[in-house]
Amino acid sequence: MSDSIANTPIKMWPALDYTEFVTVKLQQEFDNGSFSKENLPSFDGEGGSTGNVKAFLYVHKRFISTANRKMQWNDLDKFESFEDVLRGKVQHYWTDMVYTHTNVVAVADADKFQVATNLMTIRFCGKCAAGDALLEYLYSEKARKEKNKSVAEHVGRLCTLVGYTKELPRKVAPRPDDNIEKKIIFDSFPYQWKLNFNNSGALYHEKSINELSKYMECQKTNADANTSKKRISNQDLKGQKFKSLKKGNRCGQNGNKGFRNQCTLHEPPNNNHEWADCILNPRSATFCGNSGGRGRGHSHGDGRGHGNGGGRGYSNHSNRNNQGGNSYNFNNGNNQNQNYNYQGQQNRNQNNNQTNNNPEGNSNQQGLNGSNEQHFLMDNNNVWGVHHGAFN
Repeated sequence: MSDSIANTPIKMWPALDYTEFVTVKLQQEFDNGSFSKENLPSFDGEGGSTGNVKAFLYVHKRFISTANRKMQWNDLDKFESFEDVLRGKVQHYWTDMVYTHTNVVAVADADKFQVATNLMTIRFCGKCAAGDALLEYLYSEKARKEKNKSVAEHVGRLCTLVGYTKELPRKVAPRPDDNIEKKIIFDSFPYQWKLNFNNSGALYHEKSINELSKYMECQKTNADANTSKKRISNQDLKGQKFKSLKKGNRCGQNGNKGFRNQCTLHEPPNNNHEWADCILNPRSATFCGNSGGRGRGHSHGDGRGHGNGGGRGYSNHSNRNNQGGNSYNFNNGNNQNQNYNYQGQQNRNQNNNQTNNNPEGNSNQQGLNGSNEQHFLMDNNNVWGVHHGAFN
């Protein structure tokens, strides 16, 4: 940021609070016996909201407007009456330093008010380059439209500040004309709005300020509508996700979204459950080896398990060539037998048969000792071995 922008005497916001000004009454009596009255704001020069640069320019503008329109004063009348809208030290500065200044005394009566107010502006409004600094500020990013301001507020404020640049003293910048004012206003809006305007084939310097303002109002309406649609869409997605989780539909047929530890032994869509709840998990409450399990059958000798109603069975083989061998047979809801074999040796073999070619659920795989031992392979995260006490 350049020094001139940083030291600009006026910023975009906040604007003046006109209710804070102390008012004074001006009155003019005419030759026909009529008179005119007007309450005007006054300037104290103390640096607060009624004594800063904006305050002086506002008081000066109101004074000139009332003097021309209601009082019908000429320039000399204005010069003689301007001290009435000044208060405190500023009024003393006017009468003691400006009213008798050599530059004021040297000019004609018609020019005294202009020369005198120029001296006041330099003294209270940021020195001789205040207009240059303000104009550079209006061209910068600092003067861009704020989201919480309406288009009307923004355009009105820029018009006021451009008007201030015409009153403030300048060394470099020319006095802003209508095209400069339109460019400042146009450039202050969001990029997409300006792009849409240019794509329409329009030129900002061919439009009035009112037309530019109306176009940008439409752009803001469209932008707000799009933002509202996105917000509603995001809320709907969140609501649908919450309802899905609430109903328990936490995942699709092939996904594991919503599960902390989804079962990996069953294939989709039969794996829509946690591993902790799986019937193949020996630590699960529904595991076939626990008492109270559904349709559990027992068999001894030949290792053939059977149960009622598609239940699950296991057989304990005590008469094997090897000791401690156990066989488990699970029959799922599709009448398919799953055979898992376990042997209490360091080198384990497994057989997982899930077809209907072996309806009795028997495994002919041999163990390392040459027997027809059946093996049971559990999940890698679980302890293994009935004979090691895992299922006791």
